[in-house]
Amino acid sequence: MLGNIVVFSVTGLLGNFARSMVFPYASLYIMALDGNAKTIGFVNFLRPLLGLILFPIAGYLADRKSRIKMIVLSNHLSAAFILMYVLAPRWEVIAFTALLQGTTVVGFPPRSALIADSLSPEDRGRGIATMSTISSILSVFAPYLAGVMVDIYGPNTGVRILYSVMMFLYLGAALIHFRFLKETVADTGERITAHSLARILRTAYSDMPGMLKQLPRSAKALAGVIILSFMANGVASPFWVVYATERIGLSPSRWGLVLLCEAVLRIIMYIPGGYLVDRWGRTVSLFSALLLSLASVLLFVFTSSFAGVLCVRFVIGIASAISIPSSTALMADMI
Repeated sequence: MLGNIVVFSVTGLLGNFARSMVFPYASLYIMALDGNAKTIGFVNFLRPLLGLILFPIAGYLADRKSRIKMIVLSNHLSAAFILMYVLAPRWEVIAFTALLQGTTVVGFPPRSALIADSLSPEDRGRGIATMSTISSILSVFAPYLAGVMVDIYGPNTGVRILYSVMMFLYLGAALIHFRFLKETVADTGERITAHSLARILRTAYSDMPGMLKQLPRSAKALAGVIILSFMANGVASPFWVVYATERIGLSPSRWGLVLLCEAVLRIIMYIPGGYLVDRWGRTVSLFSALLLSLASVLLFVFTSSFAGVLCVRFVIGIASAISIPSSTALMADMI
């Protein structure tokens, strides 16, 4: 746990705390700005679109340009878009900002590359689990504190306050990344201009068919698992809080208390989960986590009490503690 891993662990404390505050209540904010279930779905449809286009470019640049500068740029873009959320008068502004927010994916490939470069293959499961544990400590309390804030100020003003805190935490993370991260590969010196972006886009996408052919069968299978998982998450996750508050009858603070308890269990399970990943193997561990996730989602729609919701989220917490180190380590092993 040295160098870049420590830096990502510390900035993960800030980022995870911010996201754990805001994301559970973002759908309530959209509804407070004259939105409804359909507009919640529309906003979450727009959110990844630009990222789908830019992700291959970000991966191309991460192998050729300063990874640290790309990560810091992503932090500053995130802070700017969060400010737009704070000032949004209606849900349409939230939708437009969500579309623009896709540009922040420029920081994802360089971050993953720096983490993989900074951990030895035999310790990646435990290393990623330990990093996840450290970076999740503060986020344990975030959903409950945010839920109390939403209870007091309502889903409009309350969530604006949460987004404001999130913006300052992202700016702090940008400063720490710029000051303390160390490059693991040299900048090739390739100049990136507006004129060259079109060429980079063509190169990034034209290289993809050949790259996909070279991938091992297991890497293609993992890609399929990730695609299906993102689809499942995209369908359900924006509406968990809406269902919990409107159908089951939980208050925002009670929902936050459920997420707090889940986070505590997940943190406790991260390091044991990492050891299981290294002992059982990545594939068996990931398969087990997916089965647990499937069971929890099915049970959620049949529960009608605080205790039932808590049990369901406990299962999700255990599944996350196994799936995060197993999938990340598996990808790092194969790519």
